[in-house]
Amino acid sequence: FYFTMARHMVGGKGIFYYGVMYLNLGVFTATLYDIQQLYIMIYLLAMFVFWGFIAIMRALEMKKMDSHWKPKFLEGMGYIVIAVLGIVFIQSMTVASIIYCAVLLYSAIMKAVGNFRQTSIVYIQ
Repeated sequence: FYFTMARHMVGGKGIFYYGVMYLNLGVFTATLYDIQQLYIMIYLLAMFVFWGFIAIMRALEMKKMDSHWKPKFLEGMGYIVIAVLGIVFIQSMTVASIIYCAVLLYSAIMKAVGNFRQTSIVYIQ
């Protein structure tokens, strides 16, 4: 996507950096295959806490700009709550799988809600 279109867009470098970071994260996650499941769970919970913290920081920034900050804040709090639930049930890998599926579902719902939100910018198709 970056090489075909995003390099000509505003914020194209950010898309490139996100892509490189996600590629590195995916390769690192693939190397975790041989280690204990507890360490993988700790890694996932740390990622959820990080995503939650970033979403809450963005929500506070959006609040300063008088934008729609509540859905982003709820998204961040949801990630934090799911991470806390994961810490409580860290020994059960069945519960860990259910928590991970809940995070994927929660993320998909929040992104779908965000996509249908009306913006102040007019998009030309």
